[in-house]
Amino acid sequence: MTVAQARICQGCWQRMRLPVPLRGLASAPFRAFGIRPSRMNPNTCTICELMFTKVMKARQVVIEATVLCRLARLHRSVSIAAGKRDLRLARRIL
Repeated sequence: MTVAQARICQGCWQRMRLPVPLRGLASAPFRAFGIRPSRMNPNTCTICELMFTKVMKARQVVIEATVLCRLARLHRSVSIAAGKRDLRLARRIL
C-alpha cells in the first residue's frame, strides 16, 4: 500500500497557511536554499523538522502507548498467577 506524497509541506500549510512546495518545478528555488522534504516525514519540509517547537507549537508528540503497556503488564501478571492450562483462557480474554 503506497501512500501518496504531498506536493506542499503539510506542517507549513496547516500552521501558517504558507504553501512551501516540496516536489515539482516550483520546489527548485526552495531546494537551492536548503528547503527539502524531511527525511523523517517526507510530507513536511526541513524547516518544520528543525523548528518543530515553534512551527508545530509542541515540544513532544503525545501517543497512546499507555494502553499497550498496561495490557502487557496485565498479561504478565495473569500468566504468572495462572497455570499452563489457564494461560490459554487468559490469552483468549486479552
